[in-house]
Amino acid sequence: MKSPLISIALCTYNGMPYVEELVNSLLGQTYRPLEICIRDDQSSDGTWKLIQDYQKNYPQVIKAIRNPIRLGFQANFEVNFKDCIGDWIAPCDQDDIWRADKLELMMERAASASLIYHDSLLIDSEGNSLNSSISDKFRLVQECDPLNFLFFNSVSGHSLIFRRSLLAYASPFPKVGYYDHWLAYIASVYGQIQVIPTPLVCFRQHQSNQSDFQKKRAYSTNYTTSRQKMQQETGWLFSCLAKIADQKDASLVGKILDLAKIRETRFFIPALGWVIWKNRNRLMAIKPGNTLSQLAFAWRYCIGLKTKQLIQLG
Repeated sequence: MKSPLISIALCTYNGMPYVEELVNSLLGQTYRPLEICIRDDQSSDGTWKLIQDYQKNYPQVIKAIRNPIRLGFQANFEVNFKDCIGDWIAPCDQDDIWRADKLELMMERAASASLIYHDSLLIDSEGNSLNSSISDKFRLVQECDPLNFLFFNSVSGHSLIFRRSLLAYASPFPKVGYYDHWLAYIASVYGQIQVIPTPLVCFRQHQSNQSDFQKKRAYSTNYTTSRQKMQQETGWLFSCLAKIADQKDASLVGKILDLAKIRETRFFIPALGWVIWKNRNRLMAIKPGNTLSQLAFAWRYCIGLKTKQLIQLG
């Protein structure tokens, strides 16, 4: 029986320090057949020249396109997914290192899955182990419960592979949130998720990461930023509600959305915290923590913008 084609969707932007090591690890994959679809988002540091050289040397494997204008991280991946012709699509960040048997091991779980993901080992900018993995921070769930993915996400883009047919449900991608979180949520609604607990990628941590996985960056907490964050959270809930299938779950998410919407005009919304707390076993399944940390999350989420404004003024 012929093995299905896998498309690796690699998006690049000014990745010169790491792209060569990454692409070599992709070419070294033991699984075949595969194609490597690269979309460069107007790099200015030599990344595109390096990619062109790889394409000349591996024309049967690498397809490379340079965007005429900058699309940004999220949109670049969405467009790249549409370029892929494989039965399965594996998103790829420009700065990681893939284990040679990553795709081969993932496809062993493919029979009944719509999306498969794995654990990853964290490394620093120089490639040194940080003695930590994604599973130290998140529970790697595979239950197909959309509420697990409403607030939290354990599925990193570099660690997942999904059936191309899932794009019919996922497209268009929402303007808020990350593509990996969205794909995990969609797979939990319309498909099956499988987890491989073994780290199959060295997940590089540095200042230019799109996701601040280690929470080392300083973020503004002023009124405008707080308001924008609330609007993004509300927009995410709206997108999730539009896709949910189960009537009871839809009712619950709809209630959370209605209460979240009024945070911009209130000091505090106790009913929102209570709904989250009552459903904490499902809503916080991905985030490890004790009762106190769960209570803290429910509390934070129901603080209104007026309270945050008073705190900042004080």
